[in-house]
Amino acid sequence: MTTKQEILASGKQPGFIYPKVKVILAYAFVVPMIGFLLSFLGLLIIVLLNQQSMNNYGFALIVAFFIIAFVVAIIPALMMGVWIAKSQIYIKQKKDYVGLFLKGFLCCVVFLMLAILFLIINDLANGLPAHYISSRLYDNFIKQYPAMILFTMIGGISSMLCGKLFLPKFPYQFLS
Repeated sequence: MTTKQEILASGKQPGFIYPKVKVILAYAFVVPMIGFLLSFLGLLIIVLLNQQSMNNYGFALIVAFFIIAFVVAIIPALMMGVWIAKSQIYIKQKKDYVGLFLKGFLCCVVFLMLAILFLIINDLANGLPAHYISSRLYDNFIKQYPAMILFTMIGGISSMLCGKLFLPKFPYQFLS
């Protein structure tokens, strides 16, 4: 069994390479799938609580929802993966998952802010008068605030789950 000093030294040895590519690819492709599953479970619970039949929605809606969720979520997930790989995060304690949640949450917030900025620029480029921008911001941001919070929470939870699966970890009871 290795000692704490040996494990700490192994991270600093020239032969040890942090799996950056694995982390980036895992976050880019697995986080959107986890986010889809979490969103789909939430949608399924809402449908079941409303006592509606799943036949009303059909399988095509599920496939479309998956494609949209994957395409939209791949950008913040890739940002997350690059940030986490650049930081070379290891899972040492349970509190490290809080940091992963915050990084996932912040990446989703930045993505949403960039999306809103893109919508504003698109409106201005298409000739919408500037005095309508405040009402468009209200429609796109304030009214959609609960959905945005849900999106960012799903991003944080997905980041934690992907970190649990793919980030390097120290052995159990390493810090005790």
